[in-house]
Amino acid sequence: MRPFNIFTIKPEAMFSALLSFLIALLLCTNLSAMEDTAGTGPEGRYTLEDLYIIAQKNSEQIKIAGENLFIAQKDKSRAIAVLYPQFTAFGNNTTYDEPNLYEPDSTSYGAKFDYNFSLNGRELIVYRMAKDKIKKNEYDLKAVKEEYLYQVTAAYFVIAALNQNLKIARLNNQRLKTHQKAVLTKLKLGEITKTDLFRADAELSKSKTDLVRVENMLRNSRAILINLVGLPKNFEIEEPDINVPSGDGPEAFQLEELKKEALAARAELKSGELESMISDRNIKLAKSEYWPKASIEGIYRNTDYSSTSTDTDTGYEVEFDNDSESLSIAFNLNFIFFDGGLRKAEVKQAKASSRIAKLHVEKMSKQISLEVEEAFLDIITQKSIIESLTDQLRSSQEHFDAVSKEFKHGLSDSLDVVDANTMLKDTQREFVNARYSYKLAEIKLKRVKGSFLKEILKAQNEKH
Repeated sequence: MRPFNIFTIKPEAMFSALLSFLIALLLCTNLSAMEDTAGTGPEGRYTLEDLYIIAQKNSEQIKIAGENLFIAQKDKSRAIAVLYPQFTAFGNNTTYDEPNLYEPDSTSYGAKFDYNFSLNGRELIVYRMAKDKIKKNEYDLKAVKEEYLYQVTAAYFVIAALNQNLKIARLNNQRLKTHQKAVLTKLKLGEITKTDLFRADAELSKSKTDLVRVENMLRNSRAILINLVGLPKNFEIEEPDINVPSGDGPEAFQLEELKKEALAARAELKSGELESMISDRNIKLAKSEYWPKASIEGIYRNTDYSSTSTDTDTGYEVEFDNDSESLSIAFNLNFIFFDGGLRKAEVKQAKASSRIAKLHVEKMSKQISLEVEEAFLDIITQKSIIESLTDQLRSSQEHFDAVSKEFKHGLSDSLDVVDANTMLKDTQREFVNARYSYKLAEIKLKRVKGSFLKEILKAQNEKH
Protein backbone atom coordinates (compact mmCIF):
# COMPACT_ATOMS: atom_id res chain seq x y z
CA MET A 1 0.00 0.00 0.00
CA ARG A 2 1.47 3.35 -0.99
CA PRO A 3 1.86 5.98 1.75
CA PHE A 4 -1.00 8.46 1.95
CA ASN A 5 -0.22 12.08 1.14
CA ILE A 6 -2.06 14.13 3.74
CA PHE A 7 -2.36 17.44 1.92
CA THR A 8 -2.79 18.21 -1.76
CA ILE A 9 -3.16 21.48 -3.54
CA LYS A 10 -6.93 21.19 -3.92
CA PRO A 11 -8.56 21.61 -0.48
CA GLU A 12 -11.70 19.61 -1.26
CA ALA A 13 -9.84 16.54 -2.50
CA MET A 14 -7.28 16.83 0.27
CA PHE A 15 -9.75 16.94 3.15
CA SER A 16 -12.08 14.29 1.73
CA ALA A 17 -9.23 11.83 1.26
CA LEU A 18 -7.70 12.67 4.64
CA LEU A 19 -10.92 12.28 6.57
CA SER A 20 -11.55 8.95 4.86
CA PHE A 21 -8.10 7.84 5.96
CA LEU A 22 -8.59 8.93 9.57
CA ILE A 23 -12.08 7.43 9.81
CA ALA A 24 -10.72 4.12 8.53
CA LEU A 25 -7.97 4.42 11.12
CA LEU A 26 -10.55 5.01 13.83
CA LEU A 27 -12.49 1.89 12.85
CA CYS A 28 -9.29 -0.16 13.07
CA THR A 29 -8.40 1.27 16.48
CA ASN A 30 -10.19 0.24 19.68
CA LEU A 31 -11.63 3.20 21.53
CA SER A 32 -9.26 4.39 24.22
CA ALA A 33 -10.38 4.60 27.83
CA MET A 34 -11.42 8.18 28.49
CA GLU A 35 -9.10 9.17 31.30
CA ASP A 36 -9.42 12.55 32.96
CA THR A 37 -6.67 14.48 31.21
CA ALA A 38 -7.95 18.00 31.77
CA GLY A 39 -5.22 20.36 32.77
CA THR A 40 -2.45 18.57 30.92
CA GLY A 41 -1.78 21.70 28.92
CA PRO A 42 -2.29 25.31 30.06
CA GLU A 43 -6.04 26.03 30.35
CA GLY A 44 -6.87 22.66 28.79
CA ARG A 45 -4.79 23.32 25.67
CA TYR A 46 -2.60 20.51 24.41
CA THR A 47 0.68 20.66 22.59
CA LEU A 48 1.76 17.85 20.32
CA GLU A 49 4.15 16.69 23.06
CA ASP A 50 1.21 16.47 25.51
CA LEU A 51 -0.67 14.28 23.05
CA TYR A 52 2.33 11.96 22.72
CA ILE A 53 2.43 11.39 26.48
CA ILE A 54 -1.33 10.78 26.76
CA ALA A 55 -1.44 8.54 23.69
CA GLN A 56 1.28 6.25 25.01
CA LYS A 57 -0.70 5.78 28.23
CA ASN A 58 -4.09 5.15 26.62
CA SER A 59 -3.32 3.27 23.41
CA GLU A 60 -4.63 -0.30 23.32
CA GLN A 61 -2.31 -1.04 20.40
CA ILE A 62 0.74 -0.17 22.49
CA LYS A 63 -0.60 -2.12 25.47
CA ILE A 64 -1.18 -5.21 23.32
CA ALA A 65 2.36 -4.99 21.93
CA GLY A 66 3.64 -4.65 25.50
CA GLU A 67 1.73 -7.76 26.57
CA ASN A 68 3.19 -9.68 23.61
CA LEU A 69 6.65 -8.68 24.82
CA PHE A 70 5.79 -9.90 28.32
CA ILE A 71 4.62 -13.24 26.91
CA ALA A 72 7.88 -13.59 24.98
CA GLN A 73 9.84 -12.94 28.16
CA LYS A 74 7.89 -15.67 29.97
CA ASP A 75 8.56 -18.04 27.05
CA LYS A 76 12.25 -17.55 27.74
CA SER A 77 11.65 -18.45 31.39
CA ARG A 78 9.88 -21.61 30.27
CA ALA A 79 12.76 -22.48 27.94
CA ILE A 80 15.23 -22.07 30.82
CA ALA A 81 13.09 -24.28 33.09
CA VAL A 82 13.32 -27.16 30.62
CA LEU A 83 17.13 -27.14 30.93
CA TYR A 84 16.91 -28.19 34.58
CA PRO A 85 15.83 -31.57 36.03
CA GLN A 86 12.46 -31.82 37.72
CA PHE A 87 12.36 -32.85 41.39
CA THR A 88 9.23 -34.19 43.06
CA ALA A 89 8.40 -35.60 46.48
CA PHE A 90 5.71 -38.12 47.26
CA GLY A 91 4.15 -39.84 50.24
CA ASN A 92 1.40 -42.36 50.94
CA ASN A 93 -0.29 -43.81 54.02
CA THR A 94 -2.74 -46.72 54.05
CA THR A 95 -4.56 -47.84 57.24
CA TYR A 96 -6.98 -50.78 57.64
CA ASP A 97 -9.49 -51.50 60.40
CA GLU A 98 -8.01 -55.01 60.83
CA PRO A 99 -4.58 -55.13 59.25
CA ASN A 100 -3.10 -58.54 58.52
CA LEU A 101 -0.30 -60.11 56.55
CA TYR A 102 -2.20 -59.72 53.34
CA GLU A 103 -3.48 -56.18 54.01
CA PRO A 104 -0.93 -54.48 56.26
CA ASP A 105 -0.89 -50.83 57.21
CA SER A 106 1.74 -49.06 55.16
CA THR A 107 3.53 -45.73 55.03
CA SER A 108 5.81 -44.75 52.23
CA TYR A 109 7.57 -41.59 51.16
CA GLY A 110 10.35 -40.60 48.87
CA ALA A 111 11.73 -38.29 46.23
CA LYS A 112 12.13 -38.46 42.49
CA PHE A 113 13.98 -36.56 39.81
CA ASP A 114 13.43 -36.58 36.04
CA TYR A 115 15.55 -35.09 33.31
CA ASN A 116 14.54 -35.31 29.66
CA PHE A 117 16.72 -34.08 26.83
CA SER A 118 17.51 -34.54 23.16
CA LEU A 119 20.97 -35.65 22.11
CA ASN A 120 21.34 -32.79 19.60
CA GLY A 121 20.59 -30.03 22.14
CA ARG A 122 17.00 -29.31 21.09
CA GLU A 123 16.38 -27.52 24.39
CA LEU A 124 19.19 -25.04 23.69
CA ILE A 125 17.72 -24.30 20.25
CA VAL A 126 14.37 -23.50 21.87
CA TYR A 127 16.13 -21.28 24.40
CA ARG A 128 17.92 -19.28 21.68
CA MET A 129 14.65 -18.91 19.75
CA ALA A 130 12.99 -17.56 22.91
CA LYS A 131 15.74 -14.94 23.27
CA ASP A 132 15.33 -13.91 19.62
CA LYS A 133 11.57 -13.61 20.07
CA ILE A 134 12.07 -11.18 22.95
CA LYS A 135 14.22 -8.94 20.74
CA LYS A 136 11.67 -9.25 17.94
CA ASN A 137 8.80 -8.20 20.22
CA GLU A 138 10.86 -5.27 21.48
CA TYR A 139 11.21 -4.06 17.89
CA ASP A 140 7.50 -4.74 17.29
CA LEU A 141 6.63 -2.60 20.32
CA LYS A 142 8.84 0.19 19.02
CA ALA A 143 7.26 -0.03 15.56
CA VAL A 144 3.74 0.09 17.02
CA LYS A 145 4.60 3.13 19.14
CA GLU A 146 6.21 4.92 16.21
CA GLU A 147 3.31 4.27 13.83
CA TYR A 148 0.70 5.15 16.46
CA LEU A 149 2.38 8.43 17.40
CA TYR A 150 2.69 9.30 13.71
CA GLN A 151 -1.07 8.76 13.36
CA VAL A 152 -1.58 11.10 16.33
CA THR A 153 0.70 13.64 14.65
CA ALA A 154 -1.25 13.43 11.39
CA ALA A 155 -4.57 13.93 13.21
CA TYR A 156 -3.10 16.87 15.14
CA PHE A 157 -1.94 18.63 11.98
CA VAL A 158 -5.27 17.98 10.27
CA ILE A 159 -7.04 19.82 13.11
CA ALA A 160 -4.49 22.63 13.04
CA ALA A 161 -4.93 23.02 9.26
CA LEU A 162 -8.72 22.91 9.56
CA ASN A 163 -8.60 25.62 12.25
CA GLN A 164 -6.81 27.84 9.78
CA ASN A 165 -9.20 26.86 6.98
CA LEU A 166 -12.09 27.77 9.27
CA LYS A 167 -10.62 31.25 9.78
CA ILE A 168 -10.24 31.60 6.02
CA ALA A 169 -13.85 30.49 5.46
CA ARG A 170 -15.12 33.04 8.00
CA LEU A 171 -13.08 35.84 6.46
CA ASN A 172 -14.39 34.85 3.03
CA ASN A 173 -17.93 34.92 4.34
CA GLN A 174 -17.36 38.34 5.90
CA ARG A 175 -15.89 39.76 2.67
CA LEU A 176 -18.88 38.51 0.68
CA LYS A 177 -21.30 40.04 3.20
CA THR A 178 -19.52 43.35 2.81
CA HIS A 179 -19.67 42.98 -0.97
CA GLN A 180 -23.37 42.15 -0.84
CA LYS A 181 -24.05 45.36 1.10
CA ALA A 182 -22.05 47.35 -1.46
CA VAL A 183 -24.05 45.73 -4.29
CA LEU A 184 -27.35 46.62 -2.57
CA THR A 185 -26.22 50.23 -2.21
CA LYS A 186 -25.25 50.48 -5.90
CA LEU A 187 -28.52 48.76 -6.90
CA LYS A 188 -30.53 51.41 -5.03
CA LEU A 189 -28.57 54.09 -6.83
CA GLY A 190 -29.31 52.37 -10.14
CA GLU A 191 -25.67 51.88 -10.98
CA ILE A 192 -25.99 48.08 -11.40
CA THR A 193 -28.69 45.56 -12.23
CA LYS A 194 -30.29 42.83 -10.15
CA THR A 195 -28.14 40.28 -11.91
CA ASP A 196 -25.18 41.50 -9.86
CA LEU A 197 -27.23 41.13 -6.67
CA PHE A 198 -28.24 37.58 -7.58
CA ARG A 199 -24.58 36.68 -8.14
CA ALA A 200 -23.55 38.27 -4.82
CA ASP A 201 -26.33 36.39 -3.00
CA ALA A 202 -25.30 33.11 -4.62
CA GLU A 203 -21.66 33.58 -3.68
CA LEU A 204 -22.62 34.44 -0.09
CA SER A 205 -24.82 31.35 0.13
CA LYS A 206 -21.96 29.26 -1.27
CA SER A 207 -19.59 30.70 1.35
CA LYS A 208 -22.04 29.74 4.11
CA THR A 209 -22.16 26.18 2.77
CA ASP A 210 -18.38 26.11 2.61
CA LEU A 211 -18.19 27.36 6.19
CA VAL A 212 -20.55 24.64 7.42
CA ARG A 213 -18.57 22.01 5.53
CA VAL A 214 -15.28 23.08 7.14
CA GLU A 215 -16.91 23.18 10.59
CA ASN A 216 -18.22 19.63 10.16
CA MET A 217 -14.86 18.40 8.94
CA LEU A 218 -13.27 19.96 12.01
CA ARG A 219 -15.81 18.26 14.30
CA ASN A 220 -15.10 14.90 12.68
CA SER A 221 -11.35 15.40 12.98
CA ARG A 222 -11.67 16.38 16.64
CA ALA A 223 -13.77 13.27 17.33
CA ILE A 224 -11.12 11.12 15.68
CA LEU A 225 -8.34 12.62 17.80
CA ILE A 226 -10.47 12.26 20.95
CA ASN A 227 -10.94 8.55 20.31
CA LEU A 228 -7.38 8.08 19.12
CA VAL A 229 -5.73 9.67 22.15
CA GLY A 230 -8.41 9.94 24.85
CA LEU A 231 -9.13 13.65 25.35
CA PRO A 232 -12.03 15.63 26.86
CA LYS A 233 -14.56 16.83 24.30
CA ASN A 234 -13.78 20.51 24.85
CA PHE A 235 -10.04 20.19 24.26
CA GLU A 236 -8.04 22.76 22.37
CA ILE A 237 -4.64 22.40 20.74
CA GLU A 238 -1.69 24.74 20.70
CA GLU A 239 -1.10 25.83 17.15
CA PRO A 240 2.20 24.42 15.91
CA ASP A 241 5.03 26.59 14.69
CA ILE A 242 5.44 26.09 10.96
CA ASN A 243 8.90 27.14 9.89
CA VAL A 244 9.79 26.60 6.25
CA PRO A 245 13.53 27.12 5.75
CA SER A 246 14.56 29.42 2.97
CA GLY A 247 16.90 28.39 0.21
CA ASP A 248 17.09 25.19 -1.74
CA GLY A 249 15.58 21.96 -0.47
CA PRO A 250 17.51 18.80 0.40
CA GLU A 251 20.12 17.74 -2.10
CA ALA A 252 19.58 14.71 -4.28
CA PHE A 253 22.73 12.98 -2.99
CA GLN A 254 21.20 12.90 0.49
CA LEU A 255 18.53 10.47 -0.67
CA GLU A 256 20.82 7.45 -0.76
CA GLU A 257 22.18 8.30 2.69
CA LEU A 258 18.63 8.54 4.03
CA LYS A 259 17.79 5.14 2.54
CA LYS A 260 20.83 3.57 4.19
CA GLU A 261 19.88 5.17 7.49
CA ALA A 262 16.33 3.87 7.21
CA LEU A 263 17.44 0.33 6.37
CA ALA A 264 19.71 0.37 9.41
CA ALA A 265 17.21 1.89 11.85
CA ARG A 266 13.65 0.83 10.97
CA ALA A 267 12.21 -1.34 13.73
CA GLU A 268 9.94 -3.19 11.30
CA LEU A 269 12.91 -4.33 9.23
CA LYS A 270 14.89 -5.43 12.30
CA SER A 271 11.86 -7.38 13.48
CA GLY A 272 11.61 -9.05 10.08
CA GLU A 273 15.30 -9.96 10.14
CA LEU A 274 14.87 -11.55 13.56
CA GLU A 275 11.82 -13.43 12.26
CA SER A 276 14.03 -14.79 9.48
CA MET A 277 16.64 -15.83 12.03
CA ILE A 278 13.98 -17.57 14.13
CA SER A 279 12.77 -19.39 11.01
CA ASP A 280 16.30 -20.67 10.39
CA ARG A 281 16.49 -21.96 13.95
CA ASN A 282 13.10 -23.59 13.45
CA ILE A 283 14.67 -25.73 10.70
CA LYS A 284 17.20 -27.04 13.22
CA LEU A 285 14.35 -27.60 15.65
CA ALA A 286 12.46 -29.68 13.10
CA LYS A 287 15.59 -31.71 12.28
CA SER A 288 16.09 -32.47 15.96
CA GLU A 289 13.19 -34.93 15.71
CA TYR A 290 15.59 -37.26 13.90
CA TRP A 291 17.78 -37.48 17.00
CA PRO A 292 17.15 -39.89 19.92
CA LYS A 293 15.51 -38.56 23.06
CA ALA A 294 16.96 -39.54 26.41
CA SER A 295 15.69 -39.39 29.97
CA ILE A 296 17.24 -40.04 33.38
CA GLU A 297 15.04 -40.96 36.32
CA GLY A 298 16.09 -41.46 39.94
CA ILE A 299 13.81 -42.59 42.78
CA TYR A 300 14.38 -42.89 46.52
CA ARG A 301 11.60 -44.68 48.43
CA ASN A 302 11.15 -45.58 52.12
CA THR A 303 8.31 -47.98 53.02
CA ASP A 304 7.07 -49.13 56.43
CA TYR A 305 4.65 -52.10 56.67
CA SER A 306 2.89 -53.04 59.92
CA SER A 307 0.21 -55.65 60.68
CA THR A 308 -1.24 -57.84 63.44
CA SER A 309 -2.11 -61.57 63.23
CA THR A 310 -3.11 -64.38 65.67
CA ASP A 311 -0.77 -67.35 66.24
CA THR A 312 -2.79 -70.51 65.60
CA ASP A 313 -0.75 -72.54 68.14
CA THR A 314 -0.73 -70.17 71.11
CA GLY A 315 -3.67 -67.94 70.29
CA TYR A 316 -1.64 -64.79 70.98
CA GLU A 317 -1.61 -61.79 68.66
CA VAL A 318 1.68 -61.20 66.89
CA GLU A 319 2.73 -57.79 65.46
CA PHE A 320 4.83 -57.54 62.34
CA ASP A 321 6.82 -54.41 61.41
CA ASN A 322 8.99 -54.18 58.32
CA ASP A 323 10.93 -51.11 57.06
CA SER A 324 12.58 -50.97 53.68
CA GLU A 325 14.52 -48.43 51.62
CA SER A 326 15.20 -48.45 47.92
CA LEU A 327 17.16 -46.30 45.49
CA SER A 328 16.97 -46.68 41.75
CA ILE A 329 18.35 -44.86 38.71
CA ALA A 330 17.10 -45.48 35.20
CA PHE A 331 18.34 -44.23 31.84
CA ASN A 332 15.97 -44.39 28.87
CA LEU A 333 16.74 -43.83 25.21
CA ASN A 334 13.97 -43.52 22.61
CA PHE A 335 14.51 -43.41 18.89
CA ILE A 336 11.80 -43.16 16.24
CA PHE A 337 12.83 -45.19 13.21
CA PHE A 338 9.56 -44.85 11.25
CA ASP A 339 6.93 -42.11 11.31
CA GLY A 340 5.36 -42.29 7.86
CA GLY A 341 7.24 -39.21 6.59
CA LEU A 342 6.03 -36.84 9.32
CA ARG A 343 9.47 -35.47 10.23
CA LYS A 344 10.47 -35.02 6.61
CA ALA A 345 7.33 -32.99 5.93
CA GLU A 346 7.93 -30.83 9.02
CA VAL A 347 11.49 -30.06 7.93
CA LYS A 348 10.27 -29.03 4.45
CA GLN A 349 7.60 -26.80 6.02
CA ALA A 350 10.24 -25.15 8.21
CA LYS A 351 12.46 -24.50 5.18
CA ALA A 352 9.53 -22.98 3.28
CA SER A 353 8.72 -20.73 6.25
CA SER A 354 12.35 -19.61 6.30
CA ARG A 355 12.22 -18.71 2.60
CA ILE A 356 9.00 -16.76 3.15
CA ALA A 357 10.57 -14.82 6.03
CA LYS A 358 13.55 -13.87 3.86
CA LEU A 359 11.24 -12.76 1.04
CA HIS A 360 9.32 -10.60 3.52
CA VAL A 361 12.58 -8.93 4.54
CA GLU A 362 13.48 -8.23 0.90
CA LYS A 363 10.03 -6.86 0.19
CA MET A 364 10.12 -4.70 3.31
CA SER A 365 13.54 -3.31 2.37
CA LYS A 366 12.23 -2.22 -1.03
CA GLN A 367 9.11 -0.73 0.55
CA ILE A 368 11.15 1.24 3.08
CA SER A 369 13.41 2.62 0.34
CA LEU A 370 10.31 3.66 -1.61
CA GLU A 371 8.77 5.33 1.44
CA VAL A 372 11.96 7.30 2.07
CA GLU A 373 12.11 8.46 -1.55
CA GLU A 374 8.45 9.50 -1.56
CA ALA A 375 8.83 11.44 1.70
CA PHE A 376 12.02 13.06 0.39
CA LEU A 377 10.37 14.13 -2.85
CA ASP A 378 7.27 15.31 -0.96
CA ILE A 379 9.40 17.75 1.04
CA ILE A 380 10.92 19.16 -2.16
CA THR A 381 7.48 19.39 -3.79
CA GLN A 382 5.81 21.14 -0.85
CA LYS A 383 8.68 23.59 -0.50
CA SER A 384 8.38 24.53 -4.18
CA ILE A 385 4.61 24.91 -3.80
CA ILE A 386 5.04 27.19 -0.79
CA GLU A 387 7.55 29.39 -2.63
CA SER A 388 5.17 29.69 -5.56
CA LEU A 389 2.12 30.33 -3.40
CA THR A 390 3.91 33.00 -1.33
CA ASP A 391 4.09 35.29 -4.36
CA GLN A 392 0.64 34.20 -5.53
CA LEU A 393 -0.88 35.00 -2.12
CA ARG A 394 0.59 38.50 -2.11
CA SER A 395 -0.61 39.12 -5.66
CA SER A 396 -4.09 37.76 -4.89
CA GLN A 397 -4.46 40.04 -1.88
CA GLU A 398 -3.28 43.07 -3.84
CA HIS A 399 -5.56 42.16 -6.75
CA PHE A 400 -8.60 41.83 -4.48
CA ASP A 401 -7.89 45.15 -2.75
CA ALA A 402 -7.48 46.89 -6.10
CA VAL A 403 -10.65 45.41 -7.62
CA SER A 404 -12.64 46.27 -4.50
CA LYS A 405 -11.57 49.91 -4.76
CA GLU A 406 -12.36 49.96 -8.48
CA PHE A 407 -15.82 48.53 -7.80
CA LYS A 408 -16.40 51.22 -5.19
CA HIS A 409 -15.66 53.89 -7.76
CA GLY A 410 -17.53 52.14 -10.59
CA LEU A 411 -14.43 51.09 -12.53
CA SER A 412 -15.12 47.31 -12.26
CA ASP A 413 -18.23 45.21 -11.96
CA SER A 414 -19.44 42.77 -9.27
CA LEU A 415 -18.22 39.74 -11.19
CA ASP A 416 -14.63 41.04 -11.03
CA VAL A 417 -14.88 41.34 -7.23
CA VAL A 418 -16.30 37.83 -6.88
CA ASP A 419 -13.59 36.34 -9.06
CA ALA A 420 -10.86 38.19 -7.17
CA ASN A 421 -12.31 37.03 -3.83
CA THR A 422 -12.50 33.41 -5.02
CA MET A 423 -8.90 33.52 -6.17
CA LEU A 424 -7.82 35.00 -2.81
CA LYS A 425 -9.74 32.40 -0.81
CA ASP A 426 -8.36 29.47 -2.83
CA THR A 427 -4.81 30.80 -2.64
CA GLN A 428 -5.05 31.27 1.12
CA ARG A 429 -6.26 27.69 1.57
CA GLU A 430 -3.63 26.24 -0.70
CA PHE A 431 -0.92 28.20 1.08
CA VAL A 432 -2.05 27.07 4.54
CA ASN A 433 -2.41 23.45 3.44
CA ALA A 434 1.00 23.48 1.75
CA ARG A 435 2.68 24.77 4.93
CA TYR A 436 1.12 22.08 7.10
CA SER A 437 1.83 19.50 4.42
CA TYR A 438 5.49 20.52 4.43
CA LYS A 439 5.71 20.15 8.21
CA LEU A 440 4.03 16.77 8.12
CA ALA A 441 6.32 15.69 5.27
CA GLU A 442 9.31 16.52 7.48
CA ILE A 443 7.90 14.38 10.28
CA LYS A 444 7.03 11.63 7.84
CA LEU A 445 10.64 11.53 6.65
CA LYS A 446 11.74 11.03 10.25
CA ARG A 447 9.15 8.28 10.59
CA VAL A 448 10.19 6.37 7.47
CA LYS A 449 13.91 6.59 8.28
CA GLY A 450 13.33 5.29 11.80
CA SER A 451 14.31 8.31 13.93
CA PHE A 452 10.83 9.64 14.79
CA LEU A 453 10.25 7.76 18.07
CA LYS A 454 13.87 8.18 19.13
CA GLU A 455 13.58 11.98 18.85
CA ILE A 456 10.29 12.01 20.77
CA LEU A 457 11.70 9.97 23.66
CA LYS A 458 14.87 12.08 23.71
CA ALA A 459 12.83 15.30 23.94
CA GLN A 460 10.69 13.83 26.74
CA ASN A 461 13.78 12.75 28.71
CA GLU A 462 15.37 16.19 28.32
CA LYS A 463 12.14 17.85 29.44
CA HIS A 464 11.85 15.73 32.57
